[in-house]
Amino acid sequence: MRELNTENHSPAKTEKDKKCKMKKRTRIYLVAFSAILVICCLYAVYQMTNSRYVTININSASVSKGQNPDGTAFDIYRILSDEVLEAASLKLDGKISAAEMKRHLSVSDALAPETNQQLKQSILDGEYENTYFPAVYRITYATVSES
Repeated sequence: MRELNTENHSPAKTEKDKKCKMKKRTRIYLVAFSAILVICCLYAVYQMTNSRYVTININSASVSKGQNPDGTAFDIYRILSDEVLEAASLKLDGKISAAEMKRHLSVSDALAPETNQQLKQSILDGEYENTYFPAVYRITYATVSES
């Protein structure tokens, strides 16, 4: 019969192997985390260079009541209506179609985070009913459409 060689399986060597494996895992996790971080940074840079925006501040007291100055219902999204985009396309001599603009444009409120937080608290405190109409909006044109 063959004699078992116990020299290769000493406790000290096994401990050393465990440490070595742990270092390898740590390096793999570190490299993976770094790669994910780089990808996230590149995506953020891409998003920032992918779009342009304009901030619109509407100076009319009636907007806070949800009305246009003429008393009709206020709707910021009317900016994205076919009628408005067709007129814009004509002003641009048809260089870009209304349908193309619609795919690349988006509208959102442009309130600062602190203002949003104050607004939420005001609604919770009952100062506003369930509707609030901001007077500051951001219209964004993304060079790569999201649709």
